[in-house]
Amino acid sequence: MPIRVLDWDAVLGHRVRVYRNLNNHKISVQAKRGAGWIVVGHVTELVLADTSFYVSAASQARARNANTRNVHAWATGWLVAELDPSIEAPISLKYNYKTDNSFVDRQTGKALSACRYLVVRQNCVFVSADALQEPVAPKLTQLKLKPLNVKPCRFGLSLGVA
Repeated sequence: MPIRVLDWDAVLGHRVRVYRNLNNHKISVQAKRGAGWIVVGHVTELVLADTSFYVSAASQARARNANTRNVHAWATGWLVAELDPSIEAPISLKYNYKTDNSFVDRQTGKALSACRYLVVRQNCVFVSADALQEPVAPKLTQLKLKPLNVKPCRFGLSLGVA
């Protein structure tokens, strides 16, 4: 399988989907084209912002039952840089379709669903520390309503029968 060099100018700042390509051992980058996603390149270093992780349960079950590999787990986010050394991503990410139902922290095994940054350095995948935080539900605030400035009035309704 040929390795396609990513045209950074064409996809920088766009929402992309990435996954580990098990044939060439690089990260495949897909961009939305029409109704589907197409591979636009392969990289060993990149940064995604506002990243979410997905695992298709049906495709994962097919892979487990047939003991074959297929693309059923990926991350989506905004492609922001080839590599920015100022972004901290201390958590090593892993996914094994045979044992994991989601992407997990390599050290603790805790499931991850989203993070601020996903960083690929030298073909190794890391995520920002906020990936380990529990999602915070938005706080509901009680509305303080002011009384409406409505003057009481009398009105009558006349129903006539013809």
